[in-house]
Amino acid sequence: MTSQPPQTAQKNPVEMLQDQVTLLAHIHQTQQEQLRFLATDIYRAQQEQLQVLRSLSEQLASLQVEVNQFAQSVSRVQVEDFDMPFTSMVPFLLKRAFALFIVSVILGFIGLCVFFAFMTFAGPYFRF
Repeated sequence: MTSQPPQTAQKNPVEMLQDQVTLLAHIHQTQQEQLRFLATDIYRAQQEQLQVLRSLSEQLASLQVEVNQFAQSVSRVQVEDFDMPFTSMVPFLLKRAFALFIVSVILGFIGLCVFFAFMTFAGPYFRF
């Protein structure tokens, strides 16, 4: 004897459609429950974020008050004179003069490049 699979009774199309409708209704209900849980989780997360933002806003406001109070308490200082020995002043001024020379060479080179670029593009429009 060979075992044959049991033959299932063929359903008519109406019964098949009813089964599909039932399954779709169950799937829809499950999805709606999942959406409700998801919406609840999102709402909770948003409430937590709002609470954190409120806390940070309060901290920022208190820091601004402290900064304003500190700015009002700061007194202005005016330097009237400073004492620098001549032996320290000479190297300082030489370094300053050397740096000024290098900066003037660099700025002159940049200005020359800009002038040449301008004359390259706008030169034909000028008659000398």
